[in-house]
Amino acid sequence: MPAGRALPRAASRLVSLAAAGVLTLGAIAGMQSCDRYTAAPTGRGEALTLWYLSSGDHHEKRYADEMVRRYEQAHPGVKVLVTYYNSLDDYLRALQGAVEGRAVFPDLARGDQGSHSVDAVIEQGRLLDLTAAATERGWRARLRPGMLEYLDRRYTGGTYLIPSRIHLSGVFYNRQVFERLGLGIPASEGEFEALLEGLKRRGQMPLALSGDTGEQLLHSWYALVNNRLESLDRPPAEVLDALFAGRPTISFDSPPFRLAAEKLREWAGRGYFPRDYQRLSAPEAFDRFLDGEAALYLGLGGSWAQDRAQLHPPQFVIGFFPFPPATPGARATATGAPTGVWQVFKGPRQERAVELIDWMLNPEIVPFMLQSQNLPALRVDGVRGLSLAPHVADELAALERVELGIFYDNASPSLRSEMRQGLRRVVEGEMPARRFLAEVEAAFQQDR
Repeated sequence: MPAGRALPRAASRLVSLAAAGVLTLGAIAGMQSCDRYTAAPTGRGEALTLWYLSSGDHHEKRYADEMVRRYEQAHPGVKVLVTYYNSLDDYLRALQGAVEGRAVFPDLARGDQGSHSVDAVIEQGRLLDLTAAATERGWRARLRPGMLEYLDRRYTGGTYLIPSRIHLSGVFYNRQVFERLGLGIPASEGEFEALLEGLKRRGQMPLALSGDTGEQLLHSWYALVNNRLESLDRPPAEVLDALFAGRPTISFDSPPFRLAAEKLREWAGRGYFPRDYQRLSAPEAFDRFLDGEAALYLGLGGSWAQDRAQLHPPQFVIGFFPFPPATPGARATATGAPTGVWQVFKGPRQERAVELIDWMLNPEIVPFMLQSQNLPALRVDGVRGLSLAPHVADELAALERVELGIFYDNASPSLRSEMRQGLRRVVEGEMPARRFLAEVEAAFQQDR
């Protein structure tokens, strides 16, 4: 494959647009979105280069810096040079430069699992197949069941991505409100809707929601889609396997996707969201929840939420439950996926890079990840006595009860933008769900 192999079409367009933005914004914007950990090798020491895609929050970087420091202490003479990318756009720009030969690939990355950031690098022969390393070092036994299989849905013929954590979306709730009003955890979607209506009737804003970018709407839509996968004439896992492999057996314009979008529109019409939700960012919506203005928040937790809670300390205990299934007693299919994937680029230090990943999959890392409110992709054993936030303990327990369903994080930025913006218009009543899903399907077909 030639050295100038480009990223897939949608990602290439995104990179070009993003590059134009850099020219106009100048170096200041670049410094805000890309930080360098400047440790340098000393004497005859060895340096490893690591690209780290993060959300840019304080706890995420603190966690990564601490992991690097511990690794360096355990491996005298080895220094890890980390470049942090605080957005997917920035990471894709850097990756595109390496693919085109204008920059040097790192030794390894903790990056994105989407086809837009992986396919071209695999086709170019630059990513190391980690199948042998995973077998020799027992990674599958260390990871939670199904983690590697989930990622291998998309990339057949080898194991190129090793997950570090799990994103799990669900419902965060105010335990004090539930206790005061005598409310229980809903066991079905019908009971969840009754909960929303009951909270509104008691003068309590039911659900803190952000609509400014459509990102949190997307998480809510996924929750409702997952809840409807059982209505299909094939097992949900089979549908997901095909979707994530880029060969879906159903169209986006099918009942689970359409009915879920229409349900969100119905909830908006019933006043279950803040009146100004269209202007709220996800952090601002979470702040409303932390301030006690809403009883529920549907979305992702993690280190970013820990940051917000330190700025707005809640005067209540936060609990968590997965979005409930359509049928009481059925196993929930939750919005979630292994993410934050490790990958190794071929080169003279590839074995050292594999060793670093092996160290990052050490069970001793688990307590530190949990205390950072990140759910590890590793098995969680022997953490009794560890002080955890109650909702983190709830999330861990939920992982044992749910199937991981649609969390389309491997969609390209352009496809995700199509979904977010279209969903906003559906919820606002500006676009019928069928038209929205026809446009999503067209964008998906172009993106494949």
